Amino acid sequence: MAYLQPDKPEKVYLPFIRSAKERGEKLVCLTAYDYPTARIVDEAGVDIILVGDSMGNVIHGYGNSIPVSLEEITSACIAVKRGTEREWLWPTCLSAATTSIPTRVFKML
Repeated sequence: MAYLQPDKPEKVYLPFIRSAKERGEKLVCLTAYDYPTARIVDEAGVDIILVGDSMGNVIHGYGNSIPVSLEEITSACIAVKRGTEREWLWPTCLSAATTSIPTRVFKML
């Protein structure tokens, strides 16, 4: 979808997010769980992509996000990362907030 490609803005890192906040700029954040969606979101120029345990409901058909495993989150994060060039990838796992799952996912990426 080259026709959607905006000018190549800088990669989104923490300093970019901080400076945007200091300037009062709004950042665009969307959720993606797979490579094709990540490509579309990337080409649209979104700043932050969330990959979270809500995939349990949306992708896997669970009744809630509690059964989502580390492997499922990790697989989704890897697929989304492959589809992006500039976004800040933010894995979220609210149902496992008291565990080490989010830290372990970051280390795997």
